[in-house]
Amino acid sequence: MRQGRLTPAVGRGFVVFAAATLLAMALNLSAGPAEVLAAAPDLTLTTDATYQVVPEKARVHVSLDAVAVSHTQDTVTQRYYFSGTYVTVLPGTTAFTATSGSARLPVRVSRKTKDYVLLSVGFDHRVYSGQSYEFRLQFDLPDPGGAPTRDVRVGTSLVAFPVWAFASAETPGSTVRVVLPGGFQPEPGAGDLPAPTTNDAGETVYQTPPLAKPLDFYAYVMADRAGAFGETPVTVQVGGQSAHVLVRAWADDPAWGRSVSDLFRRGLPVLGSLIGLPYRQSGTLTIEEAVSRSLGGYSGLFDPDQGRIQVAYYAAPFVV
Repeated sequence: MRQGRLTPAVGRGFVVFAAATLLAMALNLSAGPAEVLAAAPDLTLTTDATYQVVPEKARVHVSLDAVAVSHTQDTVTQRYYFSGTYVTVLPGTTAFTATSGSARLPVRVSRKTKDYVLLSVGFDHRVYSGQSYEFRLQFDLPDPGGAPTRDVRVGTSLVAFPVWAFASAETPGSTVRVVLPGGFQPEPGAGDLPAPTTNDAGETVYQTPPLAKPLDFYAYVMADRAGAFGETPVTVQVGGQSAHVLVRAWADDPAWGRSVSDLFRRGLPVLGSLIGLPYRQSGTLTIEEAVSRSLGGYSGLFDPDQGRIQVAYYAAPFVV
């Protein structure tokens, strides 16, 4: 068994790992002509990968339509075949299934690291020299929750996740397709995805042509959609004056609202004491969660006329 290449690529602060297919199990039969498993370069794989964003379920559903081709050549004494393959997929993925036509294929996790998950996919029949085998591998890339700057974030207001292409080493032809639900506005991301288009259903679609070097492909998708806000009023005393603050967090990100509300509740009186000047904001000061695109690339913007501060969802407490 030999492992194929795993290629790292870095783009704008995000590390994305391209996927490679690996190799399957061997048999050596003593009766009749020997049948043995072929070596790694003799089985190639191309895939059409589709990433379907499902914000209501906080996940991206990934489907690979794969074609494995055996390039082995039988001899007088040996007949080669493959009974399965390995596929390296993104870290944190779950819910793996594989099918070929109506047949359900065995798929299991062979190895799991912080950088990738190695899957073993069994075929429902042997693939001999010169034959091809089509199958579909599906899995989910869920939002794990946690830090606002996590690599995978899928919600009704914001989606952000890495995108890989999948193929065997030095095998051209794989494609990648990313589908965002209607209403999401793409943000500048990183990597090699072409400009998006809009289909008849109103979805935003990224579609690559066949990739000459799939293992060199990388991308990071970001998009946001205007939605409902959850509001938390905060009233504190600043230098003997009442300061009224309204924290507006995305409805699917209540943790941000709790964190920022607590920050203003504790921090605003301290700032007032240290600065030593009167608190001059009349009326309610609104603190609103936002994305960098709406902020012109800044971490925050203050509109004194509107009494509103927009803060990037990833901004650290010091910035806020």
